[in-house]
Amino acid sequence: MKSRQKVILLVMLILFIILAILVKTNTIKTLDNSFTQMVISLRADSITPIFKAITNLANIWFLALVFILVLVGLKNNMHRLFFLLNPLICFGLNYFLKLIMARPRPSVEHLVEETSYSFPSGHAMISLAFYGLLIYIINRTNLDKRVKKISSVMLSLLIILIGFSRIYLGVHYLSDIIGGFLVSGIYLIIYTNILSKVAK
Repeated sequence: MKSRQKVILLVMLILFIILAILVKTNTIKTLDNSFTQMVISLRADSITPIFKAITNLANIWFLALVFILVLVGLKNNMHRLFFLLNPLICFGLNYFLKLIMARPRPSVEHLVEETSYSFPSGHAMISLAFYGLLIYIINRTNLDKRVKKISSVMLSLLIILIGFSRIYLGVHYLSDIIGGFLVSGIYLIIYTNILSKVAK
């Protein structure tokens, strides 16, 4: 692992620990509620279906479809294995952290049904882990540089929009999304470093 990555990893870990403490002690709830109300004020019948569609891009049935298509296209067997294990590990990690934090969902109208705990956001975690790994793999193929750049930008935008959609739909606080991205970012750095060593 490069020294720059180690620094980023350490910073992200510290930020997550601080955020988790703020969430557990309800210190950040006022800020969370204010941001939630601001986002909810943007709700409109014309855009709600769009955000529902966006949030579905991190649902298990859609990821399974993308997963199958990517597996068919991948030539490197180690990439296939790591791509297979990636969502399973991420789902398990998210479930474990949610049990520890046991944070209730926002007390606003939910536009989609959710029954699990709120922190960290599973959609934020899985979108960054899944599409982030896809970005990593795409950038290590022989595709045209322009295609790689466009793919990376589009997938990065998708990850951000999925996170925002969870707040818009009323099922997550801002800190849930940030926490999910931080955990997944830490995980992805470690995961891709292991992958880079075994998939030559």
